[in-house]
Amino acid sequence: MINKKIIIFILVLLLYIPNVYAGELENCSMSKEYYEWLNSDDKDNLIEPNYCDLDSNQFFFFKNLTINKLITVFVSAYEARYNAFGEGYVTSSKNQHGNNACWAFTASSLLETQGIYNNLITKDKADFSEAHIFYNTSKDGFSDTNLNTYNRSLTSGGNSIVAASYFFNGNGPVYESSFPYSDYTTYQQMPYSSNSFDKPAINVDEFSYETHYDENVSCTDFVLSLKAKIKTYKSVGVNIYYDDSYMNISQNKHYYRYNGDSTVGNHAVVLVGWDDTVSASNFKNATTNGAWIAKNSWGSSWGDNGFFYISYEDFMVCKDSYYFVANKNYDFDHSYNSSDVFGNLIFSINSPVYVTAKFDNVGNEILDKISFSVTEGTNYTAYLSLNNDINNDALWIELGSGLSNSNGIKSLYFDGKNVNGSFTVIIKYQSNFSDSTKFYAMCSTNNESSLVSNMNISRGSNYYFASISGSRFDMGDIVQTIQNETYNGCESVIYAYTKNKSSIPLSSNNSSFNINSNSVIINLEDKKELSKDFFINNLNISGDYKILNNSDNDVTSSVTYIGTGFKIQASGSIYNIIVKGDVSGDGKIKSNDALLISRYLVGMTSLDQLKERASDVSSDGKIKSNDALIISRFLIGLKSSL
Repeated sequence: MINKKIIIFILVLLLYIPNVYAGELENCSMSKEYYEWLNSDDKDNLIEPNYCDLDSNQFFFFKNLTINKLITVFVSAYEARYNAFGEGYVTSSKNQHGNNACWAFTASSLLETQGIYNNLITKDKADFSEAHIFYNTSKDGFSDTNLNTYNRSLTSGGNSIVAASYFFNGNGPVYESSFPYSDYTTYQQMPYSSNSFDKPAINVDEFSYETHYDENVSCTDFVLSLKAKIKTYKSVGVNIYYDDSYMNISQNKHYYRYNGDSTVGNHAVVLVGWDDTVSASNFKNATTNGAWIAKNSWGSSWGDNGFFYISYEDFMVCKDSYYFVANKNYDFDHSYNSSDVFGNLIFSINSPVYVTAKFDNVGNEILDKISFSVTEGTNYTAYLSLNNDINNDALWIELGSGLSNSNGIKSLYFDGKNVNGSFTVIIKYQSNFSDSTKFYAMCSTNNESSLVSNMNISRGSNYYFASISGSRFDMGDIVQTIQNETYNGCESVIYAYTKNKSSIPLSSNNSSFNINSNSVIINLEDKKELSKDFFINNLNISGDYKILNNSDNDVTSSVTYIGTGFKIQASGSIYNIIVKGDVSGDGKIKSNDALLISRYLVGMTSLDQLKERASDVSSDGKIKSNDALIISRFLIGLKSSL
């Protein structure tokens, strides 16, 4: 039975809305941690903190979860011990050797775990190249051609934002075999021709980070939310302050207690679990039992096979935490980005705000995915302008919408749109609260130590405005001076991904067939069954194909009816098949399908994600009793079509 305290806490979370104030258009303030890093003589050995002084609310993470998911997460978080490595979701510890590459190893590990956990790759193949991240985010990694503008030297460190930029710009991850890691003390510059041109091994859909820079904040206040994130995503990246004096080497236990000496992290590690039973006596000066299980990047001979414990009381462990999400296979031929680096400043407007990015030099391609920056508690709606007219919203195509529960980057998939020459993506942001609406921008600075020093800012491509009828402001013309640091020009943070028309393995001219990057959704209209012949005859298939049943058996030659949960494989791509109204998955619309919806609504049965989508017969994004009624009325002839 679920503890009453957990239920009460969940209800409090659902009702909680933080009260944040912001004025007119204003940028964020420089964090104390960034100022300390900026004035440090040891920048290359410290993790560059986020510029903005943001103290994210730990509870908003839970507000987008369903009740069932919320209860599951919290019941799991109250477990005394959890270890995702023990469950097989986390790869073994690697060795970064003498390079400042801990942030790249952390990012790579997070993506390896996502690939394993979401069945995108097998564990034996989950080995991504950290060197590829390190080289492709450096201004001097290659001796001839460098295709990025990161202001990062080859021997200096980085952070989660650099890694996120690498992933969403379409550079990776790539497999270790494509770009092997070197155990040199420092990396050696190499010709660009030796760089890997492989497509990303898996596709990254989300980057989320949380900061708590207030010195008065105790990381013990965030134990529950960090546990929930580890349980949900199987690993979370954090920055710590490592020093041998804070480490109990014999017990493999670390505890940094703030003594006023530093609040800037110098090492990135991966939290893979926790153990409430670890005694505080194992840590120097700790008073609270319990510890995080952390994966390091100093090889398996260090610590406990490369792992160690960090006290719940550690001052730094909650200051910067982040994770990536990769939950589907997706292939693209081209990636377009409005800025090379993820946003370093947040702007606030006391109204909704529209942020745009124009992409040029586009061939005859299919656009079916975008990614863009988000801030916590913000509603977003994405639009496409095929003629680049940001003044006439009547011609915009809506691509999708949602609510962000974190700061970072989100992605949207949608039915492919034909683009050619150029196109513009518009993101409308609106705060879910009564305060100002915030959005990220990547802004170039005159500070030569910054990752975004003296970048080549585009003008005439990125705009923001508060209303359709209001003035448009070119982000490239923004000039801000903040604490003796001048920002000269900004760009929006929007990414777009396309496929060449010739590479699309599956399409249809039938309007009742809705095909996106990983699904074929079929509305049978006046039909009560989906035969294989009707299914195949209404598809344009490039090359050979296979039909797989819901047990993944090849039934191409034997199947008669195609149902929800079946798959079609074409040119190496696999598409899930969803037949609206066919909840049972037998390829036929019957009274049993209406009964399954009814039983689902009262909690008597569960449905997987594909069958849930098949249950939404009305296509309003919700499963309701009305969906069962539509099927029943259709079967007895009171409706002519679904």
